Amino acid sequence: MLRSTIHLTTCRGRRILVIYYVKSVFIVACLCGNTMRFPYLFPQFHAMIETKESVKMKNVLFYGDSNTWGYQGDNPMHRLDADKRYTGVVAVQFPDVHFIEEGLCGRTICSTDPIDYGRNGMAMLPALLATHDPLDVIVIMLGTNDSKAMYGHSPFTISDAMDRMIKLMQSPLLWSNTMQKPQILLVAPPKMGENLADSVYYGMFDESSAALIRALPARFRTLAEKYGCTFVDGSAVTAAKCSDQIHLTAEEHAVLGRLIADKLRELL
Repeated sequence: MLRSTIHLTTCRGRRILVIYYVKSVFIVACLCGNTMRFPYLFPQFHAMIETKESVKMKNVLFYGDSNTWGYQGDNPMHRLDADKRYTGVVAVQFPDVHFIEEGLCGRTICSTDPIDYGRNGMAMLPALLATHDPLDVIVIMLGTNDSKAMYGHSPFTISDAMDRMIKLMQSPLLWSNTMQKPQILLVAPPKMGENLADSVYYGMFDESSAALIRALPARFRTLAEKYGCTFVDGSAVTAAKCSDQIHLTAEEHAVLGRLIADKLRELL
């Protein structure tokens, strides 16, 4: 429940009723006879309101796949704890920032999975951005699932899809309610391990998938420069310790989280 303090004073011969609302915007009303003129704000009160607005909490959205969700290849029935995921490693370094996790296992940039519905990241993006508007920064790490053998992508088609996703994120049609254009931090996905042939997912992913992922950092860096985004080379981390050679362990999440936090600090 809001508590208020009411104070009656005078200014230039007029009685001024000042109502202060705790943790909210206060109201100043001018009483002239039996008439209340509303509102009546002093310059110093404007300054206080502007100060309050200037320290509003920033919002950061993580948009990714199973590595953002926290899937553990060696313990698939248990989602990695929030503070162990790279998103949590980032969040603990920015206690005054509101972080939103939108990680979905199997999510792609643009490919439609014939088995698992709702994984097309481009199709879901407009609704998600409208849901979480306003956003200060979007951290996007996608591309791993687009490298699945069944999609037949090349480095060109994956980077072209990311090109279109960035343009979609920058479109005012998606954030016109607040007119706050989010900054974008583009993360190239981690590399797959060298023993992919021994993975339980081999066949879904193969050597061509690993080669596609290795080709993405250079292309994503070029996209970041083209659209004024910040870039993080997530391929500096390799999914080498998990037996499926695709999903990150807690230790690898920690490394990735530190890389992202260093760049995010420049945007916040």
